[in-house]
Amino acid sequence: MLQSRNWLEFWILEIGGKPIAADCGFPYNNVVYALQAGFDPSEHPDSSGFCLKGVMLKALIESGVQKYDFLTGFGENKAQWNAQLSYYQHVHFARRRSLGGIYLRTRYQLKGAKEWLREHLPVGLWKLLHRCNAFISAGAK
Repeated sequence: MLQSRNWLEFWILEIGGKPIAADCGFPYNNVVYALQAGFDPSEHPDSSGFCLKGVMLKALIESGVQKYDFLTGFGENKAQWNAQLSYYQHVHFARRRSLGGIYLRTRYQLKGAKEWLREHLPVGLWKLLHRCNAFISAGAK
């Protein structure tokens, strides 16, 4: 359904009829947002994904796309395309007395309490609490 509405694009690089790299994303308002990309590491591991991305970006530019958003993360593969790190603004909303509203209000209040503690606790105690939280969070995973 998404592809029939031009809301999803698939790009596949084949050599000898065998797919060796793939890329997909969704276009919206002259921007293409990257969803997933991959390549077969047993077939040209150094360049197949890079070659596909190059052909794909050239075709997108020629079709009028003004921006390609790699979305989250920033690694070497994105840096080689001169990608620029950017940030997103998250907007959350819910009805006031709904479960969602209670959840969001609690998150907001906890964030405020954390900031207050950071400002008012001695640095050593704050670092100890931070390490304890990191240890507990790592154990929960």
